[in-house]
Amino acid sequence: MIFDNRGVGRSSSIDQSYRIEDLALDTLSLIEHAGFKNLTSLVIQWEDALFNH
Repeated sequence: MIFDNRGVGRSSSIDQSYRIEDLALDTLSLIEHAGFKNLTSLVIQWEDALFNH
């Protein structure tokens, strides 16, 4: 599964800064919503976020 974090790609954005805790909770919510019970790997690519902010 590939998804965009808040404010990236087609996702909506807000006027304030994003906290890493919020992004982590978004990821956890998506995993739970998709029904995954056991994850064998989780890959996070952050360099785009570093260059965009």
